[in-house]
Amino acid sequence: MNNDSRSSVISSRNRGAFEIALLYFLTGGLWILFSDRLAAQIAPNQAVLTTISIYKGWGFVFVTALGLYWLIRRNSNGRKQTEEALRKSQAQLHLFIEQAPLSIAMFDRHMNYLAASQRWVADYGRGYTDLIGHNHYEIHPDVPDYWKDVHQKGLAGIAMKNDDDLWTQADGSRQWLRWAVNPWTQENGKIGGIIISAEDITQRKEAEESLRKSEERLNGIIVSAMDAIISVDAEQIVVLFNAAAEKMFGYTASEAIGGPLERFIPERFRNVYRAHISNFGKTGVTNRAMNALGVILGQRASGEEFPIETSISQIEIEGKKLYTVILRDITERKRAEEELKRSNAELEQFAYVASHDLQEPLRAVAGMVQLLQQRYQGRLDERADEYIGHAVDASTRMQNLINDLLEYSRVARFGKPLAETDLESCLKNSLTNLQVSIQESNAQITHEPLPVVGADAAQLTQVLQNLIGNAIKFRGESPLHIHIGAKKIEQAWQFEVRDNGIGIEPNYFERIFLVFQRLHTRREYPGTGIGLSLCKKIIERHGGRIWVESQLGQGSIFYFTIPKR
Repeated sequence: MNNDSRSSVISSRNRGAFEIALLYFLTGGLWILFSDRLAAQIAPNQAVLTTISIYKGWGFVFVTALGLYWLIRRNSNGRKQTEEALRKSQAQLHLFIEQAPLSIAMFDRHMNYLAASQRWVADYGRGYTDLIGHNHYEIHPDVPDYWKDVHQKGLAGIAMKNDDDLWTQADGSRQWLRWAVNPWTQENGKIGGIIISAEDITQRKEAEESLRKSEERLNGIIVSAMDAIISVDAEQIVVLFNAAAEKMFGYTASEAIGGPLERFIPERFRNVYRAHISNFGKTGVTNRAMNALGVILGQRASGEEFPIETSISQIEIEGKKLYTVILRDITERKRAEEELKRSNAELEQFAYVASHDLQEPLRAVAGMVQLLQQRYQGRLDERADEYIGHAVDASTRMQNLINDLLEYSRVARFGKPLAETDLESCLKNSLTNLQVSIQESNAQITHEPLPVVGADAAQLTQVLQNLIGNAIKFRGESPLHIHIGAKKIEQAWQFEVRDNGIGIEPNYFERIFLVFQRLHTRREYPGTGIGLSLCKKIIERHGGRIWVESQLGQGSIFYFTIPKR
């Protein structure tokens, strides 16, 4: 029963008693005042006055009784209405408690159940379907003293609550609760018992704990990462700066956080990099891989500039953009690349000079050996003819090797600038160069429409000629079919040369691209073993890559890419 209902009943009773007393006082006073004066005026003698006084008394009784009846009837109806409203209020209270989505229970001063929600019955009923009238401590004999003390404080009029209380049950299981205990009062104003509400927040607490541990792990990864990690907001203000970033740029986290990202970028590039990040935010792409923007420059606290690779990601948290940049200092790698480039240039120079300078003496040796063969073959014994034949073959192979080595060294040194090149034209030229081989092998060659790319036309003609020539050379017993295809990928064109030849074992996929590496003897298949190496060098000069997929006896597919320009 709520306080408003109890106050309504008490007020109704007090008002009824007051109205009866007031009616009695007014009726009696008015009757005496007016009836005595009226009787004295109309009574002719004392006898008539006495008679009138008798009727006056009975009239007072009648009028008073009639007024009392009317008041009692009105108050009785009002009390019934009030009691009915009180009964409905109590029924609504019990219905509210029973249907409440939380665990709610109402107890008297002895902790007997007066009402309980269905959720309470399910959570704490311990098999009881109706708790009304049962004692809480009988159902829960294992209630800890802590909870008994809370109950007693509530019965003493102290409202209590706890937003995250860990409760260990008798079976050892643990449960996180958010609870409140409030006393309720009777009509007389005394405490009639307590109302307990409880909510199981175990799942929420476990989720919060998992999130906390996840954040700790993430923070540990960020702190211990070898690469610099910097996070900025939509205005490109630094909000995270890990230890590797401190080491890389020479700023402490406290110095960096709250400052602009452009502090770590050379001034001449700041507008460009700022635009890169803003444009990335508009793309909707969640992340961009390391080195997708190429090598960029960073600036240390000392003012020193250094090359870095970077990847960037974006995430939206509570409607706010957050960009995270991972940076890697590639100073040592660039230095090594420059050293390797210099070394390769020197090696190419040596190969060119050596192969070029060996041409003349080798040509002289080969010419002399061939003269010996022409003049003395058949005039000496068979062993002499054999030796001369070996010398001629060896000098010829040596000439071929030197010519191939010279061609290999010329790829970078004498390659033409990359320009718009029609691959259809390159394919046509390569097929013209291979016309005799194609006719002898009865090869069927098909191709898809080929695009225009930025390339050295002569070198791509060489690549197609080598790959198609290899397909003809290493054909099987079945009629040879060769197909050349092309398709667009992310930032490049991907080409393929497919055949149904003898195939290649997987463990040789890398070896075949090395200089002078052969999988077969010269008697089986002639050649120096430099063709695929030459293709690899040409494709790498164009910024692409080349690889093979094959099954022994099923044919091969050579793929290569040319970046879009």
